[in-house]
Amino acid sequence: MYKKNFMDGAVFAIFIALIGVSLIWFYGSFFLGALVNLPVSWFGFLYASAGMAAGMGCFVYIEKRIKALLVFAAIAFLAMILMLI
Repeated sequence: MYKKNFMDGAVFAIFIALIGVSLIWFYGSFFLGALVNLPVSWFGFLYASAGMAAGMGCFVYIEKRIKALLVFAAIAFLAMILMLI
């Protein structure tokens, strides 16, 4: 008999979607600030781009179930938490 995995459930998908929205929102606002100051803030621009890509990767994970995307999103989420602290 097939036992359903927690990572395949709807609750986990909603949790991942909320993380994706928070990553896109946070890094999107950071991206706009880095874009305005672009000659000086290349690192911030690349950092925010990677964070937004991780947020989009959360939604790709919900469709494709590629676990490597969760690792990328977890790293970006931890970086966001550290930046807020």
